Amino acid sequence: MLKQLTLENIAVFEQSTIEFPQGFSVITGEPGSGKSLLVDALDWLFGAVVNSKDVIRTGCPQGRVELVFQLAPQHAEGLWQLLDGEGVELEQDEAGFCDLAIAREFTSTASRCRLNGTSVSRATLEAIRPFLVEIQSQHSSIELLRPQAQREALDRIGGKPHQQLRLAVARTYLQWHELKQTVETWQQQSQRHQQRIHLLQMQVEELQLLELHSETEDDELRAELLRLNQADALRQAYAEALFYMEGGVDDGTSNSVDSATVLPLLEGISKVRKALSAIDRAEPRVIPLLETLEGFKAELKEMSYQLATFQEELVVHPQRQQELLVRLEKLDKMKRLYGPSLKEVLACFHAMEKELDELALYSQDPESLLAQLALQEAQLNELLTQLTESRKQLASHLTHQLQGLLQELAMPHARFEIEVALAETLTGDGQDAIVFQFSANPGESLKALAKVASGGELSRVLLALTVASMQYGNQGVTGINPPSRLFVFDEIDTGTSGQATKTIAQQLQKLAVIAKQVVAISHQPIVAAAATTCLEVEKTSKPDLENPTQWRSHSQVRVLSQPADRLPIISRLAGGENGQTEASITFAQELLTEMQASPVLV
Repeated sequence: MLKQLTLENIAVFEQSTIEFPQGFSVITGEPGSGKSLLVDALDWLFGAVVNSKDVIRTGCPQGRVELVFQLAPQHAEGLWQLLDGEGVELEQDEAGFCDLAIAREFTSTASRCRLNGTSVSRATLEAIRPFLVEIQSQHSSIELLRPQAQREALDRIGGKPHQQLRLAVARTYLQWHELKQTVETWQQQSQRHQQRIHLLQMQVEELQLLELHSETEDDELRAELLRLNQADALRQAYAEALFYMEGGVDDGTSNSVDSATVLPLLEGISKVRKALSAIDRAEPRVIPLLETLEGFKAELKEMSYQLATFQEELVVHPQRQQELLVRLEKLDKMKRLYGPSLKEVLACFHAMEKELDELALYSQDPESLLAQLALQEAQLNELLTQLTESRKQLASHLTHQLQGLLQELAMPHARFEIEVALAETLTGDGQDAIVFQFSANPGESLKALAKVASGGELSRVLLALTVASMQYGNQGVTGINPPSRLFVFDEIDTGTSGQATKTIAQQLQKLAVIAKQVVAISHQPIVAAAATTCLEVEKTSKPDLENPTQWRSHSQVRVLSQPADRLPIISRLAGGENGQTEASITFAQELLTEMQASPVLV
C-alpha cells in the first residue's frame, strides 16, 4: 500500500507530505488547487515522461517527489527479482513487510530516479509500475478504445496457465518468424547466392594455383632478376677486384699485370711480416703490427676465395630470367585485383576462403529448411489454437461479470460482449482480434465500444472492467499483476450523475475491499461520502518571503478520516456555501450515513 507521498517545490506545493491510509480515499478541492498534480506526481514516480521545467516551482533550482510503499511478503516474485537486479536494499520487519521509497528529483535540465537511495533509470520505474499501481483517468478510458489495450485487459485476468501459454506463443512465434525470414531470404537471393559462391570458388582456386606463401616474394624475385640482368657488370667487377688483389696494375690502356714492379698483395704482406719479425725482439712495439698483418693476410685470403666463388657462380640462364618475368607478371596481376601489395592479396585470399566456408554452411539443403519451417509452423498453430480457446473462455467469464456490473452502474439496458475474432496479422501476441462490443440502449445492436460509447459510459465500462478483473483474480485466478495494489482514479465519475454516480461510488468501495487501497479524485458528494478518508487540497496565497510585494500560491493537503471532519467537505461538494448551511449539512449527513451504512460484500 501507499503510505506517504511528499512533494517539494513542485508547482503550487512548496513542501507537503501526505499520509495515505488503507481503504477508499477521495481527493477533493477547488479547481486549480493541485488535486490532479498529486496523481501526476504518482505517474512521474512510475516513469512517466515529464518536462522538468514545467513542474519545478518558480524560483526554485530543483524539485522533488517521493513516495513510500509498503511491500507485502506475498508480492509478485518478479518485483523482488527486479529490485534485486537493480541492487536495491530492502529491510524486512518481523512479519516480512518492508518499505520501498521511490524518489524522483528534477532540475531544469534533467531528472534523477532512486529506489531506496539507489540510482536507477526511468525504465526501471516503468518496470515496477504494474506490480504496485494502476492509474486510470479519462485518458485511460480513451486508451481502452485501442484494440491492443482491449486484448491486454482480457489477458490480464488470465491465470498462470494462460500467461505461460502467452509466453510459449511469443517464443515459438519468434523462432518461426526468424526461420521463415531465413527461408524467404534464401529463396529471394538463391541465384545471387550461387553466383557469389561460383565467383569466390574461381578466385580462391586462382590464388591457390598461385601458391603464394610470402608477403615479400615479389621483392625477392625483383632482386634476383636485377642481379641476372646485370650479370656482365657483376662479372667485370669481380674480375677487376681479383686482378687488383693479385697485384695487377692499371697502365691506363688495359688491365695487365706488371709483376716486375708490383708484388701481389698477399706476397707483399708476407714480405713486410718477415722484415718486421726480424726486429720484434729488439723492437717489441712491432709485435701488434705483426698480429694485424697476420689478420689482414687471413681476411684477404677469404675475400679472394669468396670473389672467385661469386665469379664462378655467376652463370646466366635465360630460362630463369623468363621464369622470373612470368612469375612477377602473375603477382602484379593479383595485386591489381586484390590489393596494392602481396600482404593485402594474402589477406583477401584468407577472407574469401572464410566467406566461402560460411556460404557453404548457409547453402544447406532447402528441403531441410522447409521441413524445419513446416514443423515450427505446426507447433505455432497448435499453440495459437490453445491461446484463442483460452481467450474465449476468459472473454465468456469477463463478459458475464461485466454485464452485471454495468447494470449496477445505472445502465440497466447495457449489453456487453467480447468478440475473439481472427486478426489480419499474426504477431507474438497471437492472431486474435479482441473487440469490446457495447450497446447502451434497448433495440440497438452491439457495436464496437469505440464507435458508440459516450465519455460517461466509457468511464463506467473502465471501472466495471477494473472491478471485474480484480474479482476474477480474487477468486483464485491470479494474473501477472498481484491482486493487491494501489488503484488511482482521476475524475472517472465525470459525466455521470444520480444513480450512476452512486453505483460508481459503490463499485469503488467494492474495489477497495479487494485491492485494499483506492484513491480517487472526485467532485461528486456521494463519492466523497462513500470514501473512508477525504484528502482535501487547500490552496492559499500569501506574500513571498523573499519578495513581500509579490504573492505566492501554496497548497497543502488535509487528511480527514473522522465523519465529522468530512461533513463540511461533502456539504460543499453538494453546493452549500462554505459547507455551513443547515440543508447542505443535513444532506451530507444523510449521504454519509447511507454510503457507510453497511460493509461492501464482494
